[in-house]
Amino acid sequence: MVKPNTGLGIACFLILGISFLILFAYLTFFDIYATQTSSVEGNFDGVDFTKKRIFVLGASSVDVLNFTSIDEYLANHGKKDYEVYNLTEDGDRPSERIAQIDKIIDMEPDLVLYGLGMREFGYDDFSPGLTKCLPLNYGAFWEMRKEIPDKEKITDIPQDSNVFEPLAIIKNEIKKQTVPGFPDFVEPKFATVSFLNNILYQKEVQTESFLDKNYTELKKQGGVKEIVPNSKLKEKLKNMVFGYCEEMNKDELAHLGIILDRLHEKNIDVAVFVAPYSGPYLDVLSDLSIQHYFVGLHKITNNANVKLYSFLDRYKELDIFHDATHVAANAKSSVFSKDFAFFTLNIIDSRERNYESQNLLEFQYGKSSSENLNSKQIRKLHSFENLNLSGIVLANEDLSGKKIANTDLTQANLESVDFSRIIMSDSVLNGANMYYANLSNAEITHTSMNGANLLFADVTNAILSDIDLRYSLVMGVNFSNLNMTNIDFSGSNMLKSNFRDSHMTNVDFSSVDLSQTDFSGAQRDNKTRFSGTKLIESNLSNFDMSYLDLSGVVLSGANLTNTSFRGSEFIFSDLSGVDLSTSDMNGVTLLASDLSFTNIPNAQFSQINAKHANFANANLIGADLSFADFLGARFVNTNLTGANLTGTQLKFANFTGAILDNANLRCLDHTICNSLRE
Repeated sequence: MVKPNTGLGIACFLILGISFLILFAYLTFFDIYATQTSSVEGNFDGVDFTKKRIFVLGASSVDVLNFTSIDEYLANHGKKDYEVYNLTEDGDRPSERIAQIDKIIDMEPDLVLYGLGMREFGYDDFSPGLTKCLPLNYGAFWEMRKEIPDKEKITDIPQDSNVFEPLAIIKNEIKKQTVPGFPDFVEPKFATVSFLNNILYQKEVQTESFLDKNYTELKKQGGVKEIVPNSKLKEKLKNMVFGYCEEMNKDELAHLGIILDRLHEKNIDVAVFVAPYSGPYLDVLSDLSIQHYFVGLHKITNNANVKLYSFLDRYKELDIFHDATHVAANAKSSVFSKDFAFFTLNIIDSRERNYESQNLLEFQYGKSSSENLNSKQIRKLHSFENLNLSGIVLANEDLSGKKIANTDLTQANLESVDFSRIIMSDSVLNGANMYYANLSNAEITHTSMNGANLLFADVTNAILSDIDLRYSLVMGVNFSNLNMTNIDFSGSNMLKSNFRDSHMTNVDFSSVDLSQTDFSGAQRDNKTRFSGTKLIESNLSNFDMSYLDLSGVVLSGANLTNTSFRGSEFIFSDLSGVDLSTSDMNGVTLLASDLSFTNIPNAQFSQINAKHANFANANLIGADLSFADFLGARFVNTNLTGANLTGTQLKFANFTGAILDNANLRCLDHTICNSLRE
């Protein structure tokens, strides 16, 4: 028989034991957690929060994008300072998204890309016998054209009272995103994106194993991987009600307008794009339904001064969809992600270069993105004449030997396309992606490629005339031995290009980056323009640059062996540190230009205008500077040994530390000398 006191003692012992175990487990857990946190802080040091953020918003039709490949594409095309974040949410609508807009703004994105489908504005997915689907309402359509939804009537905007410092909270959250049992492993980008969604949607942040993940993955690609052929989708859609479901939701449009206005107020760039839908779905919709949708959406974006782009019918002929309104998250349907990556790159480039984007995904009334032609049909064409192929995807296609005339290929994806031996005329390829395209032996005339991407394109033996290549990417292209006539490269990036032994007639290089470019042996006419051009570390040996306007030119580090600048004008130009010992500088103008540390022995600068020029630390031994105008010039620490300064205008010039041994200083700024000068 157990005594009552004994039972009480056992109970107390058990309680104490259990308490001790709980305390031990508690302390052990937090010791492990502290170790993890400390380790994560070390990993966090490698996360660059200074990068520019691109936020992609939208619903499930946008979530199918492969954000890993998009991020990598931008990095591979010179945009390593950008990060792409997937902030999509299933079922997202503007009326719901607006609750998070202040938090999105607080996270300081550099660019917001907002993807929208038709469902968001009252166009429901197919459903046989839907009672709320209405027949075509022509009256409502025409009213929509005249009316902009009233944003002032929207007063029920959800608010969130949380006030936070986004980066500080993100850093703190990353410390928690460790893999249980592996404190040295952490996925900072996933943690960041996961927490962004946690902030926006007040959801519990979920961790997962990242050991087998690519570090650049921002978030798992959403959607379903199975591809359903268009033929099967067509069967599923045969009972769909024709027309549109409900009138276009004006409240959603108004909420969208408020979102765009708020982003604009905070100087955050934004673009709106329409997600792609399957061909069978679009085929059963009337043209009026689609126009009704775009009219409403375009009014809001246009009123907010925001560009509207459309992927809506871009892939209607392709078997890449899982259902009527969602591209499958499948490697075979990666074309959407690839096009979106190029689309994003084009927007970034247009912003950075401050020029009007020529992105032909941009919505235009009554214009299909590819005139219903797909790549298989394109291959069968012997010639492209009078076609609208804007935005078409022809990457890696063989179009060699074809004739292309009066054809619109604006914003087309022509990456690695074989254009060899083509004859192209009177066509438009503005903003086209021609990365690694083969243009060898091609004849291209009267064509616009404004803003095109021609990185590493092959133009061997091509004939190029009357081409607009302004603001284009032409890095690494070999133009050697080519005859080029009436080419406008102004504003382009042509780093590391090659013009060796080329013949140029009326070619405009104004404001072009031609750094590390080879012009040796090239020939040009008097209409060729170089003002404002960067020629850093370029090879200009034996190149005739005489009698040119070279205002604002940067020549630092360039090879100027036997280069002729005779009679050229350098105004606010940079020639610092270059060797001009074998260059012809007779009769040049050097107004306010920088020639510091320049080597110009025996320079022939007689009677030149070099007001306010900087010759500090330059070598001007034996130079003829007679009767030249050096008003306000700097000769600090300049070597002028044996130089001829007869009759030179040196008012306000600075000769501190200059070496003037055996220099001829007769008649400096004297009236008699002035008369001799005349």
